[in-house]
Formats: sequence, structure tokens, C-alpha cells
Amino acid sequence: MPRVALVSVPYVLKAADTEKLGGRPISEFALAADTTYTLGIPDASPMAEGAVTTGSQSFAGLKSFAGGVRATSVNKILEADQFPGDNMGARLTACLNALPSEGGVCDARSITGSQTASSSVTIPAHAQLLLGAVTLTSTANPAFLVNQTSSIIGLGQGVTQINLNSATGTAIRAVDQNIPTYFVLLQGVSFADIVASPSSVGIDWAGVDLSTIRDVWVNGFGTQLLVAAGPPPQRVTMYDD
Repeated sequence: MPRVALVSVPYVLKAADTEKLGGRPISEFALAADTTYTLGIPDASPMAEGAVTTGSQSFAGLKSFAGGVRATSVNKILEADQFPGDNMGARLTACLNALPSEGGVCDARSITGSQTASSSVTIPAHAQLLLGAVTLTSTANPAFLVNQTSSIIGLGQGVTQINLNSATGTAIRAVDQNIPTYFVLLQGVSFADIVASPSSVGIDWAGVDLSTIRDVWVNGFGTQLLVAAGPPPQRVTMYDD
């Protein structure tokens, strides 16, 4: 059959959604270059690096931050390195004191290397302290105090190191040893008495009940773990991972 040139058609059909993408009309889309994004930046502390404008900021297109973005709070987790203090202990205390009464997380994992503390650090009730690759030497007695459902979580034995530099001190104990302190968690931390005093105590768990100690190393104290006779009964779950 010979070929015949097609010069016209009486009508043309097209699908109803030909000009749509995923069922959406073109009017619902915008060019990437015309899009404005809003980034919420929490108020920065005086220790924040670089020029930081607080509040919600708008950024059209892609933006880069060569020095990173630092804030006191990210997703309601407080960043200890953004709080003031002459030493790590003071910065931890400032961070923990800023937590709401219902508890929260103070993340100190960005404070690393050799650090010091000259006063006791108290973990509030329902609060969690995260420690990183740090060697913290404390001259306070005790170095740490815990409350109900307090927790200290490090990166593991030999990575998160807490040294006590006190001849008669205690590394950690409850705030009030005369009332029960429940559900305390210690994990991934090493405690050492660098004075090696026979009267020092590593973990003094008098008054602490239903606690968990996991992957914790205690060395050099006159008494490594002190569990007092009840009441209350000293129920401690210990793991050596």
C-alpha cells in the first residue's frame, strides 16, 4: 500500500492529567531558586564562635557555614560546651542547672581531653549527663552527686575517665544518703583515685536502691564500691560488658 502524507487531523485527544505532576497542577510548584527556607537558631551564648544572629533566620537557596553552627540547645538537648565556666566542672553545673524541673539531657561529649573540676557536680533528678572522650580530674569531695533517676553515661572504660584528686574523698554518691535514691544509672565510665588513699571511696551507694552499673571501672580507692546495710535494701544490677 503506498504511503500517504498526513496533512491534517480533525481533532486531538490528550489525557486529563497531562499537565500535572503526581496529580498536582503546575501552579502548586515553584522554582528552587525562588524558594525561601526558615532555620530556627536558638539564642547563642557569649562563647559562640563567629557572628550569630539569634531567632529564626530566612535563607534563600543553599547556605554553608564554614565554622559550623553552635547553639546552647539542639532539639531540647543542652550543649555543655556552650555554657560559661572556669573549668569543665563549672560548665557542667551551669548546663545541668539550666535543665527544666522535669529533667533533660546535658550533652558534654564535645568537651574532650584533659579537664578539671574544683567543685562537686550535682546531677538533678531525671537528668542525664553525657560524657565523651575526656579525662576529668576533680579536687571536689565528692566529685559527683546523684538524685532520683539521675544517669551518667560515658563512651566506655578508658575513654571517659574521672580521676579523684583527694586524699579522703568520694568519687560519686547520692545527694541525700538518709532517704532512698532510686534508679540511678552509671554506664561507660572509669573512676580512679590518683592519690590512692586508703580512706577514699569510689562509688558510695549508701541510700541508693534499684540502680544499674554497666561497663564501669573503679580503681585505686580504699573502698571501690560501698553498699551500706539497709534499710533500704541496696539492690544493684551490675554488668561488665
